Amino acid sequence: MNEASAHIIAKKENIVVGYALVMLKSFRNEIPILTPMFSTADEVLNNKNYVVMGQICIAKDYRRMGVFKNLYKHYKDELKNEYDCCFTEVASNNIRSLEAHKSVGFNIIKTQITNNISWELMAWDWSQ
Repeated sequence: MNEASAHIIAKKENIVVGYALVMLKSFRNEIPILTPMFSTADEVLNNKNYVVMGQICIAKDYRRMGVFKNLYKHYKDELKNEYDCCFTEVASNNIRSLEAHKSVGFNIIKTQITNNISWELMAWDWSQ
């Protein structure tokens, strides 16, 4: 996956303090539990060319310091000429992550229940 679209890390000195892993649509069947998310993305994004944020994580001591926003900003800057938007899903009960994604520019476009877990499917339009 990294060769298809590079993952990024944030470091302070020699310590990794955050990372973001994107996933292209071509990998939709590599992780079966994510297949419903890709199917829904295809449906609700009306044939937009999108990239999926597979995972983003910031070390606890480095949260609320702009690392999250800067990782996303870097992806937008690097990929906005190739993709219309970034798509992700966040567990409905993960309020901190939902608010962080909204602060970057993501909007909830659908709520979906998969394996008895409620997910907020979110998209960030990169044309704005």
